[in-house]
Amino acid sequence: MFPVIAEEGGFLSAAALLLAYAALAGLALHGASRHRDPFVRLLIAGIGVHFAVHLVINVGVALALWPATGLPLPLVSWGGSSLAVAGLAIGAALAAGASREPVFSSRAFGG
Repeated sequence: MFPVIAEEGGFLSAAALLLAYAALAGLALHGASRHRDPFVRLLIAGIGVHFAVHLVINVGVALALWPATGLPLPLVSWGGSSLAVAGLAIGAALAAGASREPVFSSRAFGG
């Protein structure tokens, strides 16, 4: 999907897409570093890294650095399951980041 955006929209659209994904991953990692709960930190950071890795693989395939894969570009590739998982991941990160109390506490496990 990235090569199509880069070919049709040119350098500016490709740079804007890269910047948007960098902002998404950067904000996720920043949000993870500000939270106290270790589970929430790992959840938010993992979701940010998930989007960053998908972008790096897609750009690497477009530049012929890696062999072609069938990995969709989240939030850009049109498809039901990819879009649903990306939306659920962002929703989980937002919900976990909005909570002020620990998601898992020792009381939850009978401790």
